[in-house]
Amino acid sequence: MKIDLLFPSLPPQIDGIGDYTAHIAREMSKTADVRVLTGNNTRYDEIDGVEITPAFTLRRRSSILDCVAPICARKPDWLILQYNPFSYGKWGLNPYVPKLVSRVKRQSPTTRVAVMVHEMFLVFAFERWQTTIMTTWQRLQFWQLGRQADIMFFSSMSYIDLVSSWFPSTPLRHLPVGCNIDAVDLTAAEARRQLGIADDEFVLGFFGGTRIFRNVEQVIAAATALAATGVKTVLLMIGDGSAEPVKPVPGLRVVAAAKLPASEVSLRFRAMHVYLAPYADGASTRRGTFVAGLAHGLPIVSTIGTNSDKLISDQNGRSCLLVDATDAVAFTNAVLRLAAQPDQRAQLAKSCESFFSNQFTWQKICDAMFEALKSVSGHPTSAQRTRTSV
Repeated sequence: MKIDLLFPSLPPQIDGIGDYTAHIAREMSKTADVRVLTGNNTRYDEIDGVEITPAFTLRRRSSILDCVAPICARKPDWLILQYNPFSYGKWGLNPYVPKLVSRVKRQSPTTRVAVMVHEMFLVFAFERWQTTIMTTWQRLQFWQLGRQADIMFFSSMSYIDLVSSWFPSTPLRHLPVGCNIDAVDLTAAEARRQLGIADDEFVLGFFGGTRIFRNVEQVIAAATALAATGVKTVLLMIGDGSAEPVKPVPGLRVVAAAKLPASEVSLRFRAMHVYLAPYADGASTRRGTFVAGLAHGLPIVSTIGTNSDKLISDQNGRSCLLVDATDAVAFTNAVLRLAAQPDQRAQLAKSCESFFSNQFTWQKICDAMFEALKSVSGHPTSAQRTRTSV
């Protein structure tokens, strides 16, 4: 099978979807002929077994159409577009993305198109006129793109529930994200020693930014409450969330780092006793920061909200502890209970390792994608269906 993947950036650029693209390309290349089309104004790391073609620039929205020629020259079996509207233009606006798909299908009718949807559009955006306008064009753009796709993958099941009626004749498949942070081969004790954490200190961790969907204030409240019980507490803040100011609290030591290489991020994960991952919209299979906790075999305290997947919520009490996203007190109480129960921490850690291995490895994700692609390979492309009906 010959596959083209398309996304504007790749590592070392800091972009979760760029990391996803690199990982899935590497895994796919074990059984397929894979090329990645990416932006021509950014640096990128080579990917073993994968051809990388810088093909367009985001400085000009219409430049995405520059990908048509190399795609049609190669005539891949599949073009897989990694989609988040904000990745292709300011305010999530780039009407040339659907046009790209239209031109590829017209000029290379044997090429089928898959869209991997990481984000669709602003979902909760009707409280202000500015975001109302923004979500309107994003929804139209997404509809135009999806109506031309031969199959669509969604990183969250809640997305499929929301838009399934938009695409009645298009196969829609749930495909979780994987972990972009490769785990370092260290024990927890070794990691804590490298970070200067004492044996009698209890380590809570947080990874991510402070945007609206990250309840970082719940993390700080839980750490503060744990320190108030007399437990010597270390709060490891990794990523943009480390910029959140934390008032000095007796017994609480905050260790913050914003931009770190993956190995240093993993080192800090290894040092954690409990990983805190509260999301305002709930834990879901699209949250790479949540999956990173699973990958490192950590007991996790997270949240259930409007975008939580059943796959995750069914793990409550088995592979993680989940509380209502709006209940900050319940979140703190769950952290305090888990900190006091080493046996439960060990049970959660063991279960989450199994959960990760069964659902979130790159091999599992890649196998599921290949199976879905092959399931529609015997059907005519959208372009062929259109011509047949005329």
